[in-house]
Amino acid sequence: MPQQERTTTEPAVPRQVRLALVVGNSSYSGLPKLANPANDANAIADKLSSIGFRTTLVLDSSEQDLRRAVRRFASDSADADIAFVFYAGHGAQVNGENYLLPVDMEIARTEADIQLTGLKVDDLVNSIRSTTKIVFLDACRDNPALFKSLVKGRGAPAIGLAPTIASNLHQPKPHCQRPRDLFAGSGAGPGFGGQTTI
Repeated sequence: MPQQERTTTEPAVPRQVRLALVVGNSSYSGLPKLANPANDANAIADKLSSIGFRTTLVLDSSEQDLRRAVRRFASDSADADIAFVFYAGHGAQVNGENYLLPVDMEIARTEADIQLTGLKVDDLVNSIRSTTKIVFLDACRDNPALFKSLVKGRGAPAIGLAPTIASNLHQPKPHCQRPRDLFAGSGAGPGFGGQTTI
């Protein structure tokens, strides 16, 4: 009986689903305008798209636009392997919580103004449902007008990023496997300290 040849094929490796949300807020109406966020966001979005991320770019987002974009991204992230968020713009910290500020944010007179208008970072992180999540914040916090206003309103502006304790990012453990979640923060301001949680 003649010998038959068998052709074997390697199993197809499923392509990763990669999503990215890139936000650049420069043209603030009530807070000082920022020169770099829009340009940085455009550059980051182009780079992410070139390496296979399905990228949503949002520039100069109002509170409504920012929340709508995050809700849509959170929903889409359920089917993603990797979800990447980049934010550049004004940020603030109130009572240990970090907030991203939309361009229609008025100068805050109390901490509640920031809490009710800004987007809480922990809410953003916890809304993402992908296997791996990466959040990078380039938030400007050198804001004398905001600081002065909060002082007049008896607020207590904090300096630096607060730990992401309330978010569901994994905390580092000795000899742990490859990290699946990353939070990175950077910005300008007196006493500002960048933070990375892996």
